[in-house]
Amino acid sequence: MPPLPPSFRTGSTGLATEWFLLVCSLLVLGGFIAFSLHGEYRDIDSGERERLTVQTTVVHDNIERQLDSISRMLAGIRDDVPRWRAAADGSAQAGIRLNAFAAAMPGVRTILIMDADGTVFAANRPEVVGGNFAYRDYFQAPLRAPHPDTLYVAPPFQTVLDVWAMNVVRMIPGPDGEFAGIVSATLDPEQFEILLGSVRYADDMWTALAHGDGKLFLMMPARPDLAGSDLAQPGSFFTRHMESGERVTVLTGTVLTTGEHRLMAQQTIQPPRLHMDRPLVVAAGRDMGALYQGWWNEVLILGGLYALLAIISVITLYGFQRHRRLARMEADKAAAALREKSAELERFFSASLDLLCIADFEGRFRKLNPAWEQSLGYTVRELEGARFLDFVHPEDREATLSATAMLAAGSTVVSFTNRYRTRNGDYRFIEWRSVPYVEGGLIYAAARDITELKQTELALREALVQADRFRAALDHVSSFIYMKDLDHRYVYANRPTLELFGVTAEELPGCPDSRFFPPATVERLKQVDDRVFAGENTEEEIDVVDEAGNRRVYWEIKTPIYADVERKTIWGLCGISTDITARKLVEEELDHARSTAEAASRAKSAFVANMSHEIRTPMNAVL
Repeated sequence: MPPLPPSFRTGSTGLATEWFLLVCSLLVLGGFIAFSLHGEYRDIDSGERERLTVQTTVVHDNIERQLDSISRMLAGIRDDVPRWRAAADGSAQAGIRLNAFAAAMPGVRTILIMDADGTVFAANRPEVVGGNFAYRDYFQAPLRAPHPDTLYVAPPFQTVLDVWAMNVVRMIPGPDGEFAGIVSATLDPEQFEILLGSVRYADDMWTALAHGDGKLFLMMPARPDLAGSDLAQPGSFFTRHMESGERVTVLTGTVLTTGEHRLMAQQTIQPPRLHMDRPLVVAAGRDMGALYQGWWNEVLILGGLYALLAIISVITLYGFQRHRRLARMEADKAAAALREKSAELERFFSASLDLLCIADFEGRFRKLNPAWEQSLGYTVRELEGARFLDFVHPEDREATLSATAMLAAGSTVVSFTNRYRTRNGDYRFIEWRSVPYVEGGLIYAAARDITELKQTELALREALVQADRFRAALDHVSSFIYMKDLDHRYVYANRPTLELFGVTAEELPGCPDSRFFPPATVERLKQVDDRVFAGENTEEEIDVVDEAGNRRVYWEIKTPIYADVERKTIWGLCGISTDITARKLVEEELDHARSTAEAASRAKSAFVANMSHEIRTPMNAVL
């Protein structure tokens, strides 16, 4: 075989070299693309795990704070129960107090005080007072295992209104520590739905809250068909999370209730300080298909581009540039999403009604939300950068420094109350919940202005003292003083009235007049009461003859009691009766004696006139 021409050999060598270089370039480029895709896959996975963990942490911290507030509220109510039970109108007093608590805590719908047999003694909803709910799990749990320090978290249940609810309960101990009832708060599902919905940042994402026994309480977006589902199934996300023993887990797998393949972050809510008998579990998950849809699209695009790179180098360069452009677009989109999320968190920070702040361990405010302006009167610009001790009441500075030291030492949460000076020189009571970020030297705190609550507590305490004094004074009045409601039933009476009726202060409420008076007197009293309920003030005698024939006469004054300051709605009446029997008998005897004397006088006058006539006739004849 003759040798090849030099030019051919040179061209062949150049082509081989070019092919070699092209193959090497394609191999290098293919390796780079594969590595890049793998890195993006890991970044998407780790980033999404971190984002889901952050969102569940937001829900976890909010629910933990609400449970802490509810726990302290229930403990405070429990301490007042003995006093309410001892009072004549204790149920009404308790109802007023429970209404105030329910109004101040948006996460609570219903507050109940139940005695040892499950009957509702008092509630913020009057329609449930007197009802018996001993069959509910939230009553049975403390009944089976009573402990005064335990916060019982009952499993979700379906109410008669077809609404799923969940109760948080504290036991009421008796004099010897025995089970004497419960104080229960029903969580408001609407508030928790708002919280779960606020952390959703993608259409395929859903969030959920479940009881520690595995029963699903809430899910956003709402899935009424899944409410109450048992999640504690072998191999479920819930079971794997609970079996791990970790507070926070991020898992992948198939959701047993829906069949979806998801990435799921879960956190257990059971802070040691609350002594919860059962935990809560918050979850946030994303659909794996939707999560990696963009990544798979990129794989297809780069695969097609890489196929084109093997055909034409120009297309290879174009494809590479296009890949860079797409990568930059994805990066810009991710940055835009991050900025939007930051803006969303900033809006949430600004819209919160609580006092939110970030401070440093040097004692200076770093960031505050606008709620501070409404509470203290200073602008956020005036407060940021200032030393917070400059606004603390002198008597509270030592406790504030101690709390700051605990945070600097790494304590997870410090809760305390101090007083802050306002622009006009007054002081407001501020209740704090703080978490340290030791590595960054920062303190994250959420506070609440409880000045009105403090003032309300003081006013209520003073009102109760005044009411006790007034009641003691009325018990020493000889007249019979009492109050009735619109159903003509007694709600209060002073001691002389109770002794007259022969009942105790506990037996009186709800008694009608028919228990103490004969039918004729009852009808007369009802007629007078109806006039008072129509707005009339009455003063008149009431003549009573009992079944034994004993007669008593009373001077009775009645006046309406109004339920509102405008005096438009009548709640009942107040009556004051004075026994005037002796005086009445004396008056009647005097009237009888006067009538007798007048009759005798008239007879005497008639006799004298008659005799004068009889004598004057014969004398006229004689004369």
